[in-house]
Amino acid sequence: MIEDKSKILIVCSSLSGMLAAVELASRGFAVECLLDRPLSHILFAAQDDGLNAALDLKNSGDDITSHVYDSLAYSQGLAHEQTVKNICRTAPRLINILERARVEFLRTAEGYLDAALWDGSRFPRSFTGLSSLSHSIAQALVEQMLFQQKLGRLVIHQDWECLSVVLNEHSTCRGVVAQNLNALEVRVFEADAVIVAVSDMRGLYGHHALAPHPFSAALLSRLFDQGISLVDCEFLSFDNHLVDLALGGLCVNEEFMTPVDGLFAIGGSAAKCHGASVLPGNALLFELASALIATRHLPEYLG
Repeated sequence: MIEDKSKILIVCSSLSGMLAAVELASRGFAVECLLDRPLSHILFAAQDDGLNAALDLKNSGDDITSHVYDSLAYSQGLAHEQTVKNICRTAPRLINILERARVEFLRTAEGYLDAALWDGSRFPRSFTGLSSLSHSIAQALVEQMLFQQKLGRLVIHQDWECLSVVLNEHSTCRGVVAQNLNALEVRVFEADAVIVAVSDMRGLYGHHALAPHPFSAALLSRLFDQGISLVDCEFLSFDNHLVDLALGGLCVNEEFMTPVDGLFAIGGSAAKCHGASVLPGNALLFELASALIATRHLPEYLG
C-alpha cells in the first residue's frame, strides 16, 4: 500500500460515504468522516433490497452491455447513458468488494453466489441477502470503518452537522464548517478535497421510511446558498423511485466535479436519472457504485 499524505474529508450520510471512506483509507489516504448521527444509524436511499451486477454466474449469456441496455430501456431513455455505463461496468467489482467485506449474500446449495431474475431484467443478475441486504452491507461497512480507525487511517466524527463548505480565494473547496449536535461547538475541518455523500432530497419532500435524515437535504440547500447551483430541476420527481434534484455537477459522469473545485459528490441522487424509473436492483447499485467511481478518479485530481 502506498501512503498518501492528502487529507480527504467525507461528509457522510449514506452507504456511499461509508464505502468511500473504507476504500480511501485502505489505499493510504488520511481520511476523516463527518457524520450527522451515530455511525450505526446511517440510513440508505435504496428502495429495493437487491444489487444488480452482470456476473453471468448461471451461464445465461448476460454481460455488461445487456445490463446497460436493460437499465436504459427501463428508464424509457431518460437516464444519463454514460452514467449508466460507468455504473454497470463498476457493478462486478462492487460485488467482489462487498463479498470480501463479508456481506451475507444469498447463495446456492453449493455455496456460490445466487442471482435472481427481477422485473425489467432479461437475465438473472440481482443479488440479495439472507435477510436485508442493505442492512448487511451497512453492518459490514461499519466493521470495516472501525477496523480502519483502529489502524489509524480513518478518523470518525459522530454527531456533527455540516453547515457550509470552506472556499479559498480561488473558490477551491478546502474543508467544511460543522457544528457538534451535542456540545453545539462550531469548528472548521480542513482538507485537500471534500466528498459530500448524501442520499437524495426526499428528506425535504416526504416521510418515506427509507428517506434520508433531513440534515442531508438541508446541507444541499445550504450549499446552494453558497452559489452551487441546482441542475435538472425540470425533471424533479416526487415518485417512489428517485428525487432527481442535485447540485450543479453532482452526478456520476466523466468529471465527478461540482462547479466548485475540490468538492465531489456521490450518492443516490448522483445517478442523474432525470426522474426516470430505476431498474429494480439498480437503486442500491447507483449509490454504492458512485463511491467506487469517484474514489478511483480522486487521486487524479489530487495529482
